[in-house]
Amino acid sequence: MKKIYALLAVIFITYSAFCQDSISVKIRDVDISKFQKLKLYVSITDINGKAISNLDSSNFSITEAETGKTSNPSIQNFFNSPEPMAILIAIDASHSMDGDPLNNVKAGLLKTLTEFRKDDKMGIAYFHDDFVKQASFDTDRDVLKNNIDALHTAGSSTELFKGTIESIKWLKSLPEPKRKILIVISDGEDNGSQYILEDVINEIKNSGISVFTIGSTEKDRGFLANMDKIAHASVDGKYYKITGPQDIKLMIPAIYERIKEEYVINYFSYAAVNLPVNPTLDIKTGNKIISVPFKYTSPAAIVEFAPTISFWKSKEFLYGSIGAGAVIIVLAVFMFINMSKKKKFRLEKEEERRLREEEAQLNREKFDKFKNEYDGLLDRLESQMTISQADKDRIAALEGQLETTGKTLFGEAAPKIDIKRRTMILEKGSYTPVNEGVLSPTLLVKTGALSGKRFKISAGTTTIGRQSTDIIISDTTVSRNHARIYFDNSKFYIEDNSSTNGTFVNNFRVSASEIKPGDIIKVGNVELLFSKN
Repeated sequence: MKKIYALLAVIFITYSAFCQDSISVKIRDVDISKFQKLKLYVSITDINGKAISNLDSSNFSITEAETGKTSNPSIQNFFNSPEPMAILIAIDASHSMDGDPLNNVKAGLLKTLTEFRKDDKMGIAYFHDDFVKQASFDTDRDVLKNNIDALHTAGSSTELFKGTIESIKWLKSLPEPKRKILIVISDGEDNGSQYILEDVINEIKNSGISVFTIGSTEKDRGFLANMDKIAHASVDGKYYKITGPQDIKLMIPAIYERIKEEYVINYFSYAAVNLPVNPTLDIKTGNKIISVPFKYTSPAAIVEFAPTISFWKSKEFLYGSIGAGAVIIVLAVFMFINMSKKKKFRLEKEEERRLREEEAQLNREKFDKFKNEYDGLLDRLESQMTISQADKDRIAALEGQLETTGKTLFGEAAPKIDIKRRTMILEKGSYTPVNEGVLSPTLLVKTGALSGKRFKISAGTTTIGRQSTDIIISDTTVSRNHARIYFDNSKFYIEDNSSTNGTFVNNFRVSASEIKPGDIIKVGNVELLFSKN
C-alpha cells in the first residue's frame, strides 16, 4: 500500500510540473485611454483551457525597456472589477441540433445566467439557413429565461459562416460595454454560399472580440476543424470539443468561469508621449518566470500622471550607482592589465615566433614537394622520344610554384632551377609520328556517341579526356584530362590521371599498365579497342 501511495505522489508531482510548464498567457487588450495609467486584460490558462485564478500582485511585474523602470502592478479578477460584459450566444438551430443537443444548450445557458452580475448582458441568436436575433442584449433575467426556453430548431440547412459574421457585427454595434464575448455552438458544417471561412477569420481578427466555440456533432467530425479555426482567429479564443450532448450544459458555464477569472492589471508607465513602447509582462509561477512582451504607442497627451519616484528609486540614482561601480571595475582592470603586461608581451612574442616557424616549415614542405615533382617529371621526360603540351605546361607551372615558395623560404638565395637540362629536354619537340609502314597503333571507339571512330596513337604521349586533350571524348563520365598513352622501350602503356571514374584494361582498374593489341580500354563508360594496324 505504501508503494501505491508513493507512486501516486510521484504521478501527482509530475503532472503538476507538466501543467505548470504548459501555462498559456494571452494579453487580450491594452487600454491606454488614461495614459500614463495603463490597463491590461490578461487571460492565464492551463493546458486544458481552465483559468488559473490563484495569482496576486506579487506574481506580476512589468518592465518597460524605453524607461528602464519596473512596476509592480495592481491586480483584480474581471468578475470583481466594475466593468460589465456582453455575451452573445450564437446557436446552430438546424435540425442536426434537435433533441438532447439543444436541450443541453438551454440547461447550460440557464445555469450561467444565475451567476451573471447585475450589469452583465446576454444576447441570444440562432442560425440555420437564416440568422435570427432571438434576444437583444438585456439584463432582465426573466426576459432572458423566456427567450432561452423559446429556442427551437428550424430551417433546412446550416449557414455557420454567415451566422458567425452577423453575430460579430451585432456585438460591434453595441456602444457599451467594452468587454464583448461571442460563444458559437455548432457542428461546424456550413451549407451557405455567401461567405467562406477566410471571411469569418478576417472579421474576428478586426473586431477585438473574444470568440469561444463549442463543437457538437454526432455525424462527420471533420467539420469541427472549422470551429477550431474560428476560435483561434481571436487573440484569447479557444475551441472546446465535447464528446456528447450532455457536455454542452457543462461547457457553457466553464467558458463563463474562464472569462470572469480574466486578470485586469493596472500599472503606471513612465514613457513619454508619442513614443513606441515595448514592455514585458513577467509572471512568476512556482520556480519559473513567464515573460510576455507586448507593445503600444503612447498617445499625444498624458491624462493621468504617474506618481513621482523617490531619488533612491530613481533612474539617476541607479545610473549613478552603476557609474561608480563601473569606475571601480575600470581601476581594478587597469591594475590587473598593468601587472600582466610584461607576461602578455612575452607570450605574444613566443606565439609570433612559433607562427613564423610553422610558416617556414609549411613553405619548406611545399618547396620540397614541388621540387621532387619537378625533378621526377624531368627524369621521366628525359627517357621519352617526344613531349606533350600538357607536360610542358606542367613544367612551367612547377617552375612558377618553385620560384614563389623559394623566395618566401630562402629570399634572394633561393636555389636555382637547372635551366640547361630543362631546355635540352624540351627541345626534343612535340609528337614524333610512328612509322606507319612499321607500326600504326589506333584506338577504336566501341561504345558511346563516337562509336566506330578511330584515333591514331603517336609514338610519344597521347592524352585522352573530355577537354583540351589529344583525343577528345565528349562524355560526362570521362574526366577533363582522364589518362595518357605513351610509348617506352618498344611498348605502349596507359596511365590514369587521377580520373573520377577510373581507367580499366580488360575490366581491371589500373593506375598504369602495359597495353597490347586486342586489349579493351575503358575510360568512364566509354570502351576503346587498342590495335596495331
